[in-house]
Amino acid sequence: MMRYYQGNEYYHVEDKGAYKKISSAQGAYKIELYVNHPDQSPDEIIDDLAGKKGATMDDVEIEAVIHRGHSYNLDNTMPYFSRDNVFVVLGSCGGFNNVSRLLDIAPDAQIASTKQMGTMFVNDPLLYHLNETIRAHGEIDWADQQNYLDSLSNANKSAYVLPHKNAP
Repeated sequence: MMRYYQGNEYYHVEDKGAYKKISSAQGAYKIELYVNHPDQSPDEIIDDLAGKKGATMDDVEIEAVIHRGHSYNLDNTMPYFSRDNVFVVLGSCGGFNNVSRLLDIAPDAQIASTKQMGTMFVNDPLLYHLNETIRAHGEIDWADQQNYLDSLSNANKSAYVLPHKNAP
């Protein structure tokens, strides 16, 4: 994922120790990403955003949460979802199986998930394309994102369900 942002004139990457902060350097809309290392809890991110140690999700407002990595780690991510989430990605294997669980926490969130195997070879370019769309235009057209997803060469792309395809 970092390869899309490091050395990119549109983004600034700061190493904060337990996580990296990625900020848009230019564009119509501001993007801020807080990316914890796989072996680190997001707690330090929450503390830094809230400006105090021991902060909780009640102390911050986070619009989007992306769960990547293994599905067996999703239980570690669940406490970091909140009613404030407007967009969530369950990009791990079988993320789709947890959509109803997530909707109990973030009922208004738009959710992208995987039906089978999630992979960085789809997650990374798709999330970068999504961030670029937001940075440049502010709004997301899910049909356009679907066209981009369909253009990827990885066979696992068919396992991904974007929000416009998972609505009731």
